[in-house]
Amino acid sequence: MFYRDISRNMQWMDAVKIFQKQKVARNILIIFIIQAHVMPVHETHVQW
Repeated sequence: MFYRDISRNMQWMDAVKIFQKQKVARNILIIFIIQAHVMPVHETHVQW
C-alpha cells in the first residue's frame, strides 16, 4: 500500500514537472503574441 502510494506520487511529480515546463513555454508564446499585437496598437494610438 505505502509502496504503491510512493510510485503514484512520483508519477504525479513527473506530470507536474512536465505541466510546469509546458506552462512556461505557453507563457513565453503568449507574451510574444501579446507583444506582437500590442506594439502596432501602441503605434496607432500614438499617431491618433
